[in-house]
This record gives sequence, structure tokens and C-alpha cells, in this order.
Amino acid sequence: MKLPNYVIEALKAIASGATADSLETQVIDFKQDSESPRETAKLLAKAASCFANADGGILVLGVKDAEAGPDAIVGTRHTPDWCRQRIHELSTPSLLVEAQEVEFEGHALVCIQVPRGLDVHEADGRFTRRIGRSCERMSAVEIARLANERLQSDWSADASDATIDSIEPDAMAALRRRLADAERTGIDPGGTSDADLLVQLRLLTPNRSTLTNAALVLVGNDERFWSRVQYSYRRTAGTEPDFVRTVEAPLPETMRVALELISARIETVPINFPDGSQLQIADFPLRAVREALANALLHRDYRVSNSIVVEHSSESLRISSPGRFPSGVTSANILTHGSTPRNPKLFRVAEKLALSEERGLGVDRMYRETIRSGHPAPAVLEEREKTLVVFTRGERNRQFIRFAANLPKEERDSVETLLTLQALRDEPTIAADDLALLVQKTADEARAILQRLASLSSPRIIEPTRETRQHRAPTYRFTAEALRSLGTSVTYNRLPVDEVDRKVMLHLREYGRVSNRTLQNMLDVDVYRARDILKRLVGREIIVRTSTQTRGPSVEYGPGPRFAEEDARM
Repeated sequence: MKLPNYVIEALKAIASGATADSLETQVIDFKQDSESPRETAKLLAKAASCFANADGGILVLGVKDAEAGPDAIVGTRHTPDWCRQRIHELSTPSLLVEAQEVEFEGHALVCIQVPRGLDVHEADGRFTRRIGRSCERMSAVEIARLANERLQSDWSADASDATIDSIEPDAMAALRRRLADAERTGIDPGGTSDADLLVQLRLLTPNRSTLTNAALVLVGNDERFWSRVQYSYRRTAGTEPDFVRTVEAPLPETMRVALELISARIETVPINFPDGSQLQIADFPLRAVREALANALLHRDYRVSNSIVVEHSSESLRISSPGRFPSGVTSANILTHGSTPRNPKLFRVAEKLALSEERGLGVDRMYRETIRSGHPAPAVLEEREKTLVVFTRGERNRQFIRFAANLPKEERDSVETLLTLQALRDEPTIAADDLALLVQKTADEARAILQRLASLSSPRIIEPTRETRQHRAPTYRFTAEALRSLGTSVTYNRLPVDEVDRKVMLHLREYGRVSNRTLQNMLDVDVYRARDILKRLVGREIIVRTSTQTRGPSVEYGPGPRFAEEDARM
């Protein structure tokens, strides 16, 4: 067993003055010996079961929780074999863990690596699961849900107690229309009976007599299985809702109506490109919202009667659905974790109906569409008993949107590239270790991403900083060419308005004329930013057009009626 770096770094931090409890996370916990070996064994078994019911983690035995500095490292009198054996004996089903002795600050510690369980484990009569830095007791519903997930049970594939007579005719007609519009399903929705069509979709049990739970969710007439969405709209977040509606219907109809409610209240602005084309940029990209809503409907826990809640305002769009992340998925790995649908049968049919993105690509699409539209990446979170997706409206900066749109297609479609650009908009440099956290990959993979972007020749996007150019893992920054194109969309590339005016007026005082091209070179901005500066100064009568030419970057301007007045104030 190789000790992870984060454990070593945590121990060093404790020895340097941090408390152990301040360094505990979802995957690391510190313990010290109790007065009796029996109590220590119980303590370890409970902590190990707690980790196993989440995503695993590491227990470090021999460290005081609340003390700081070297005095917190006290060591343990127990051996790795003793710890392994006692955890195995006191957990049900019995847990197999790895343990090793580590010497630190002159004391013997035992580090115990707990894997994610194949079942739901308990110790001392308690079922708990690690959430953040604590072990939370699990309810009966949570225990049953986790057991099903660990055993790869699929509720949506289970037989219901309903027959084919329980089909809602309008829902079945809608399902046929969706199949007709979908591509490459291999299923002909016309000319077949309802039963034959459901057999082709594998929504009937093998004896053709009973609907599966997925069938009831999609086309059933039993309201207990219908998807329910509570939608509210506020012009300003935090105020009373201006519009509220509850949608209850079989899943495809619920999704259609909910999307109509959202899209009717999404505002768009046009972005013009030099070639005359135009792109409509929405407050919240509808393709990303569609994926989030589809995920909420398809991955929700249908054994819980709670509604999906959509809270819409001009500042944000929040979609929450009943049920936690599927086992093994966290906010820190949702981009890279393999697709693990909670309801595989329902999800497979939804793919045929084009209700959802191809498996494993939905979250990528949410990230890609929001960042390319100039918004922050969506937040995908797990709160108690629910999963939450939050879209936040960004500045929709035209320069950033144009820059992203002009990238080569493979980079324009790469979530990794877009996350790198977004990070460098706010910070002047980025290293592989920092990028690894954003793209949810290893530092070596992040280093390869940065090297690939730095190797592009058209456009040149990033380059190693001069100080780290010869390092194995350089720190990267935007190239001058990229900064010029991105202009003020880069936060540290913004000059205050007064400073811009001062530079332009100093140039006019010395040379008597200025043009768009002059400003591009002088201020390191693109043609659009230079145009906006000139337009603002003309409006304030500080400059006037002096050339006969009226269009293009070579049009010249000279001092205007208020130039002397403004110049005297400088």
C-alpha cells in the first residue's frame, strides 16, 4: 500500500501547527487510541464502515484530533495486523482493509486504507456514511437505495403490478412520435400494436403481461409514477415568485412542458462576427439546461415522492431532484467518472427517444455550452437527499465568446480547453496541479493538456512563462496574441476608463491624431474594443473624426471641442 501524498502533506501540516480535525476531509480521518483496546477496535470499525458506505478513505491511527503541532502526533500501541483483524471482526458484512505502519515525528502510526464497499456495512448496530468530515447516520430508505446500487439492482427494470391496460393513450401516441423523429433506433413505431412496441423497447416483462416501472414512468396512467416538476420564476432572486406552475405527466410530456416554461423566460443577446454571422447568446444555454433537466428526470429516485424543483431567476437557474449522486460519483469526479445511471432501463429507452444525450456526455455538454456562452461552469452538487445543478448568468463577454467560437473545432468542443481558458481569464498563470483540480484528472494528464494547447500554432493560445520555460512542468499564461483578442474579458487585462482616456489624450497631445489601429497597438486590445473606446470619446466630444475616410481601422481622429478642457483636468 502506497501512502497518498495528501496524507503525508496533512501530517506535515499538523506537525507545523494545524489541528487534525481541520484537515479531515471526505477521504481522510484521524483517530487516537482509546483507553481500552476494545473501544479502539469499535472506533476503527465504525469509522471504516462509514468510509466503505461512501467512497472509501484512509484512517490514520495515532493522531489527536483537537491538538496542534508536534504534540498532536502521539502514535499508537496497535499493529497493522491487529487493526485489520478487529475491523474485519466488528463490521457486518466483514470489511477487508489494508493497513501499514508509518514512522512520523518519532512515533509509530497505522494508516488504514478502506475501499468503497461492495455492500452496505454496519458496526456496533449503526449504518453511517461519510459526508464531508463527519459520519452521518443513514435512514432506512438510504440503506435500501445504497444496497440496490451496490448490488446493481435496477428499479426501473423491475416488474410493476400494472398490465398493458394501464397505458395512457396520449402518452403512448407521444412516445410513437418521438420514436419516429429519433434517428437510428432500429424500431418502427408505426404499424405495430402497443404491446409489440413496448416489447421492442423492452418495457414489458418477458411474459408480455406486466409493465416495467420504466414503462409506467414513460407511458403509464398511474399518477404515482409520473414525473412532477415544480417550476417558479422570479425576476430577481430572493423575491416572491412572479410565476409558479406544477407539471405532472408521464416523463416525456413533463420534460416538454418544463422546457417550454424555462425557454419562454430565457433572454438572449446577439453577438456579431466579422464575417457578418450572428450568434444568439442566452442567459442560460438551452442545450445545457435541457441536459440538466433530462438528468434530473432520468436519474432521480422514483421511490421517493418528492418533486423536481426548478427555481428560475434572471441571475440563476437551479434544478434539484430527489436522490443523491449514484454510488461512487462526487462533485469532484463528475466530469470523469463513468456514466452510472440510477435507472439504467429507463435511461436506455430515453436515449432511443432522444430525451437525453449519449451516455456519459450530458455533463460535458452542460459545461461546454455554458462556458462557450461566457457564463461560469455549472455547479453540480449533492445536498442531503437531493442532487442540485446551478447555472449562474455570467457577463456574456463578447470578446471571450468570439475567441472561443474561432478556436479549431476540436478545441472549441473540448471541456478541458474551455476550463483552461476560463481559469486564465481570472488568473495570469496556471500550473498543471491547479488545472488537474478543474478538469478532474491527474497532474500528468493536466500537464499534457497544457502542452497540447501550447503547441497550437493558429491561434497561439498559451505559452510557458519565461521563468519556468525550462522546467519539466512549466507554468503557463496567455500569449500576447490571445490577450489582444480577449481584451477586457480577461480581468487583469482591464485598464480603468480614466487610465485609457489619459493614454489616448497623451498620444493626441504628442501626435495630434489617433486611429483604431493606433489604439490596438498602444493598448493591446482588439479592433472591437478599440472601436468602443473611440465611440465613447467621440460621444464625450473629446475627439472628432478628421479624415475623409469614414469606415475601417485607419479612420483618423483629432482633438474635439472638449479636448482642451479634459486635458487641463489631467
